[in-house]
Amino acid sequence: MKPIPILLIITAGVALGIYLGWLFLRRERSKPVVIGLHVILGVVGLEGVAMLITGGPGGGDPATGQLVKTSAILLVLAVMTGFASPLLAKRRPRKVGLATLGVHATVGAAGYALLIAWAVQA
Repeated sequence: MKPIPILLIITAGVALGIYLGWLFLRRERSKPVVIGLHVILGVVGLEGVAMLITGGPGGGDPATGQLVKTSAILLVLAVMTGFASPLLAKRRPRKVGLATLGVHATVGAAGYALLIAWAVQA
């Protein structure tokens, strides 16, 4: 399975995440459509990475290497913290919200960087 479409999907999700982070830092309200698209692209991209690792439904060659597996784990954690962020931030919006968004962004960026490193290496 070729990684280019998956990389494009994840790159679009990362770009939307950067845009949402920029709006957050400017204290502007995010549009729910943009947030929803960011979530959809993240989950679809994660599914694509899972298909890369397993070889996909067509029985293609599975992606090998520690970079792609570590990237997948970090991307799973990024999706989980992204979903948990609004739930955890309800109790203490400033402290907990900032911490979970920071973890989400950091883990997601690390997973994306490792995926790019694997694609360049492969």
